[in-house]
Amino acid sequence: MSPKFKFKFDTVLRHRDILEKQESKKFAALHRALDKEVEQLNKLNTKYKDTQKELAEKKAKGIDISELKSYYTFMNSLSVDIKTQQFKVKCAESKMEDQRIKLIETQKDKKVIDKLKENKLTEFIEEERITDIKTIDDINSVSSARKIKS
Repeated sequence: MSPKFKFKFDTVLRHRDILEKQESKKFAALHRALDKEVEQLNKLNTKYKDTQKELAEKKAKGIDISELKSYYTFMNSLSVDIKTQQFKVKCAESKMEDQRIKLIETQKDKKVIDKLKENKLTEFIEEERITDIKTIDDINSVSSARKIKS
């Protein structure tokens, strides 16, 4: 029975796998947060455009000055909200990009250990093959020696 392959850095590999999963979860959470910020920005932009259309329709029909002033005040408020939301989107994009870089680094670190394990397994298999060949040769030698004595 041949010995079983045992990789001496298995604990390191498991640890790196855990780190990779944690970084991946963080990245996914930041991606969801970015999606929410973008969705909010789209809602604000839609609201602004709808208000513009509504104001244009009211202007065509005739609108009093106080109502016009209310529309402009509301639209200015929406503009400020849109700028604030654009900043939030940029911040979320930046955080997500930073996390993506961390995730890639973590994946590279794990891949190095994975590759080392592959190489060690290949070496082990080759050593086992050579040992098996030697054993077979020894058995054949003993068998041949017995036949010659007989």
